[in-house]
Amino acid sequence: MASGVKVDNTVIEKFHDFKIKKNTGYLVLGFSDDISKIVVLNEGINKVPQNAPAAEKNQKWADMLDALPANDVRYAIIDIFYDTNEGSRTEIFFIA
Repeated sequence: MASGVKVDNTVIEKFHDFKIKKNTGYLVLGFSDDISKIVVLNEGINKVPQNAPAAEKNQKWADMLDALPANDVRYAIIDIFYDTNEGSRTEIFFIA
């Protein structure tokens, strides 16, 4: 069953940049003013070098939480870094 709400083309472009270019730390998505489509409402820029420790790279988590309103619907996409015995890893999380 379709909801009728479309995803704006800029969301697809920004997600591509997020995933491939790694310049964006997170995306906050929400509904447009007329509730006809999902748009990018906020984005965080990756300010930390790639060789920084995972804890420093994940500071963007706090920045993303600050971009979320207390009483409104949002979706978020963020790249989280963590260390394992085999080395550093990263995973993309979609939060609804």
